[in-house]
Amino acid sequence: MRDTYHISELCQALQVSQSGYHAARGRTSGPRRRSDEQLLVAIQEIHGHRHTRCYGSPRMTAELRQRGHTCLVNRVARLMRGAGLRARPRKCPARIWSATFDGFAALRAALRAVDLRSAPVLTSRPARA
Repeated sequence: MRDTYHISELCQALQVSQSGYHAARGRTSGPRRRSDEQLLVAIQEIHGHRHTRCYGSPRMTAELRQRGHTCLVNRVARLMRGAGLRARPRKCPARIWSATFDGFAALRAALRAVDLRSAPVLTSRPARA
């Protein structure tokens, strides 16, 4: 954009002074931003591991604290959101789903086999004679 427009025109359009633009351009990033960058590198390293991809911000914060970083859950959540990192849900193995489904199917079949009209009625009081 600077190739097309002169710096003075850009500063005038953005309503900033040229001296302010040059001062901001020469400034280094602040301590918070540098700390965020270091923390993000650690988050990406943890998230890149195969077993920790399912870590959301609370578990990620606990892992970072174990590694010696000082951080809070909301800060980790903000950095993860900014980097596009999300916790992947854990998948339930197919054998558990099939076992659960088979169990429910067997229960349904057993309930269908019971004739509720001939079953004794259970009450908390004894029947009167």
